[in-house]
Amino acid sequence: MKDYKLKNKLLVAGCVAMLFVVYQFAIQKTIDSKKVLRELTAEKELLHNAADRIAVLQQQNVHLDSLLNSYDISINSSFQQVLLQKITRFAKKKKLQVIAFNEPHQFASNGTKISTYSFEVKGNFIPLLQLVQFLEQQQLGALISIHFEKKKNYSANRTYLTCKLLLQKVGGN
Repeated sequence: MKDYKLKNKLLVAGCVAMLFVVYQFAIQKTIDSKKVLRELTAEKELLHNAADRIAVLQQQNVHLDSLLNSYDISINSSFQQVLLQKITRFAKKKKLQVIAFNEPHQFASNGTKISTYSFEVKGNFIPLLQLVQFLEQQQLGALISIHFEKKKNYSANRTYLTCKLLLQKVGGN
């Protein structure tokens, strides 16, 4: 009877050893080959879609360039130049006069650069309000201060209105 139990134990041990050998030489290689096939198929899809993605990105590039041109923004222009151009164009249309356009005050805090642009415009009240609205609509930054002041030119004996504006831009140039 011991001989029978020993044969059964050897048979079970042989089956386990055979399963291990079969797994090592056949099943594991099949699983590895399937992983490689999946990766190569994904790469093939990426390459196949690359031409389509390039075409879409080129169309987006053309669209973004047209948006920059419509807002008269040059890639090489600094924000300060763009802001001055927009204010000057608006001032010409509304018969305003740009009196001062100062250098921006820049402040860095926690890795964030904050630039504050100050400028002064002279003209009538309604066109000055329209300038404020124009700047808010352009979303160039946050208008943090708007100060109207009535001044008098004593040599000409005339009064005029000025508007001092502070525009703040986070991450500005």
